[in-house]
Amino acid sequence: MIKFVIPGKQIGLNEYIRMNRTNKYVGASFKKSKELEIIGEINKQVGFIKISEATEIHYTWFEQNMKRDLDNVAFFKKFINDAIVKSGLIINDNQKYIKGFRDYFEIDKDNPRVEVEIRIIKNESISM
Repeated sequence: MIKFVIPGKQIGLNEYIRMNRTNKYVGASFKKSKELEIIGEINKQVGFIKISEATEIHYTWFEQNMKRDLDNVAFFKKFINDAIVKSGLIINDNQKYIKGFRDYFEIDKDNPRVEVEIRIIKNESISM
């Protein structure tokens, strides 16, 4: 299992939609900057590891309160998955390499964050 943490409250789907409605370039620029931030956390916390096996990703979303809808919060996994691939940690985020997700939600008003666990699925081979 590989684990890393993304500190802070992350943008929700509603905010990202508003951002893209304002200007499509603002949304794209924001996504790119968040991916670079996540890649930095991966490099700092995990180092250079390359997983070529099938995985399942577990996300634990620590929110400051219960105000946001869970699907609004968990939308951010798209940014995380893209950053995982761009960092080289996983070859691709298609169904060959990521077999599924699990989302857990907790409250931590003083330390919002996302904890990401990448679990290798045993006995699951990747056919090229």
